[in-house]
Amino acid sequence: AAVNTALKQRGIRTWFDQDRMEGVVAKQMQRGIDRAATVVTFITKRYMSKVDGDNEKDNCQREFLYAQLTKPEAMIAVPMHRDCSHPGLWKGPV
Repeated sequence: AAVNTALKQRGIRTWFDQDRMEGVVAKQMQRGIDRAATVVTFITKRYMSKVDGDNEKDNCQREFLYAQLTKPEAMIAVPMHRDCSHPGLWKGPV
């Protein structure tokens, strides 16, 4: 949330899931990604586990896989913990 706030303060228009999760959530995420120039993903162990999990209805998984499918060149991964700082050690689709 702090990054989203900082970007908005600098005049950058964002789509942040906590601000826009109403109505049909999957459709809102899809629209947000479709309209985005850049998709920033904050990487944690929990996030990797959710993206790699078996729950096809998990919003993290849906969002990541859709972005990876439609805008792989626009994705930026931001490791949030020291133990996530080596992409070669990440598990699953992330």
